[in-house]
Formats: sequence, C-alpha cells, structure tokens
Amino acid sequence: MNWGLFLYEGRLTSLISACSELYERVSIIVTTNLQFADWHTMFGEEKMTAALLDRVTHRAHVSCSFFGESYRFRERLQQEEQETVAKK
Repeated sequence: MNWGLFLYEGRLTSLISACSELYERVSIIVTTNLQFADWHTMFGEEKMTAALLDRVTHRAHVSCSFFGESYRFRERLQQEEQETVAKK
C-alpha cells in the first residue's frame, strides 16, 4: 500500500480505515523520513494522526532510525521554489 497516494488525495480517514482493517491481522511496514512526532505536520489533523499512530505503533518494533536530510524532499522544495519564481 502506498500511503503517499492517500495523503495527496486527502484521504487520511481511508488510510486509518485501512490500518484498522489490517490491525493485528498482518504486518505493516512503514518507511518514513519523518519522526512520529512530526507526522501531524504532513497529515494536518492532530487527532486523526494520533489515531493512526496508535494503530501503527501498537506492538510495533522500530528497527532503524536514520537522521539526516531527505534529498527528495529538498529537491521538491527547490522545484516548488523555482515554480513560484517562474509564476511571478
């Protein structure tokens, strides 16, 4: 399941529903460049994000944590900046 599709289409509730359906039935692997504490900035809704994290992290095992800048995110910001300048 590609969570990015849920985010860009604004379907956080669908994502929570999907996680609820799978909850304690199958394993879910999550890869992210954000710490859990920062997820609300992506989803925009703190209570819904807390509900999602509750399901995702219950009985979870975090195997690796890497800290550093995301090259894709930085590239996206640069692209948005260039588009903004081009519109002016």
